[in-house]
Amino acid sequence: MITRREFVQGAVASVVAVPLVVEAQQATKSHLIGVLYPGVDNSIFRGNLDGFREALSAAGFVEGRNVTLNVRAGDGATLGSLAAQLMKQRPDVVLAVARPGVAAMRAATSTTPVLAIDLESDPVAAGFVKTLARTEDHVAPIQGLRD
Repeated sequence: MITRREFVQGAVASVVAVPLVVEAQQATKSHLIGVLYPGVDNSIFRGNLDGFREALSAAGFVEGRNVTLNVRAGDGATLGSLAAQLMKQRPDVVLAVARPGVAAMRAATSTTPVLAIDLESDPVAAGFVKTLARTEDHVAPIQGLRD
């Protein structure tokens, strides 16, 4: 049976990798992925980030070679400024974790693709997307994970 962590790693890496692969076919370049995490830098955070790096590497994206991760972690009071810092770096895509991270990224950009991982709330009810059937915005939720 696949664990929640393995599913998230695979789903995130595949969703992030698709636009990068298409662009990479056009020209070889290094891609910038922003990561916004609402919490402290602890062993759980580092474990999830290491899993994300492993999944990206399995998809052909190696940090320092063809992809750079720009990671920001902080509490609710600092998420808005951290999101703004990420956007100043002009990432190709942003991985936003949990409702506060998704909300901060949604407020910080209306054009950069945001992959939203919010396992606790409904992205439609939260106002992140109008429908799960077809997202018309720059925010793409990963939904349907349960313990």
